[in-house]
Amino acid sequence: MSHIIREPINKIQGRPSEVACIGAGSAGVGKGYWRDLFVKAAEENGVSRNRVYVYEDYRVAHVACFLFQPGILYIASTGSVTYGVYGGKEVKVDGWGHLLDDTSSAYQVGRDGISCS
Repeated sequence: MSHIIREPINKIQGRPSEVACIGAGSAGVGKGYWRDLFVKAAEENGVSRNRVYVYEDYRVAHVACFLFQPGILYIASTGSVTYGVYGGKEVKVDGWGHLLDDTSSAYQVGRDGISCS
């Protein structure tokens, strides 16, 4: 994963000390293993951990769609999530796809994989 950080820095012929911040958005990176892995990759390339910002994909998509304004976003992919911001409050609803016949969910993909064995 370290090359994900190193290659853009090299491409602009920059030095890690010149990087103001690094931001990433991806599914499942809010906390835990994947977030820690990304931060570690940045540190291995000389970028301080306090200059690394990692957010869940739905948060990044919300900002892209609504530019920090109130709004509700729905993402349907290998998982599904509804995320809304209004009046300084955030609401996230997800994790019900396996009960609602979300045939593209990661749950369904895993179930299909097991049934094929």
